[in-house]
Amino acid sequence: MVRKLGTLSIADNIQQASANNNIREVYQKKNILIDKSSRRVTQIQDSKGNIIKNEATRLQRGAEYLEDLLNADQPEELLDFSQLNSFGELEINMEPPTMAKLNKDVSLLKRNKAPGIDNIPPDLLKDGGDNIRERLLQICRLIWLKERTPSEWGKGIFLPLPQKGDLSYCSNNNRGITLLDISGKVFF
Repeated sequence: MVRKLGTLSIADNIQQASANNNIREVYQKKNILIDKSSRRVTQIQDSKGNIIKNEATRLQRGAEYLEDLLNADQPEELLDFSQLNSFGELEINMEPPTMAKLNKDVSLLKRNKAPGIDNIPPDLLKDGGDNIRERLLQICRLIWLKERTPSEWGKGIFLPLPQKGDLSYCSNNNRGITLLDISGKVFF
């Protein structure tokens, strides 16, 4: 009986969110309703197929896998781009950043995205007001004058996302995303 009342309450929330055109909440509640939980790996196998039981060894195996994945061998044949002159003269804007360009770049940021190492979500830049944008413009102009970007903007948080297949075996059934600093995205 309690489960049925909870289900009805969630269904009512879905209907209300749908009436308000809140698609994000509709999908969140739908996933709760059908009990769609994310697949979580509790066991990992080593390269020979043996289950690793020690937590430290599991972490080491994950690090080895990512090391192999991200540090690929150099290609045998490198392309020679010096022969390509078909671009001609490129028009490159060499003016320092302006508030108009910063506002345009901030408006292109998507909402509800994960922040990078700086832990600044895009919503903060979009809704933070003139003070935050003015400070960000000062930082962008300083970078422009010094001709050096902060080293933190070159770092990211790598998240491997498991795909279909046996998740206990580190293999090519993963794809990854890298969470970069939002401030760096606005500058570039």
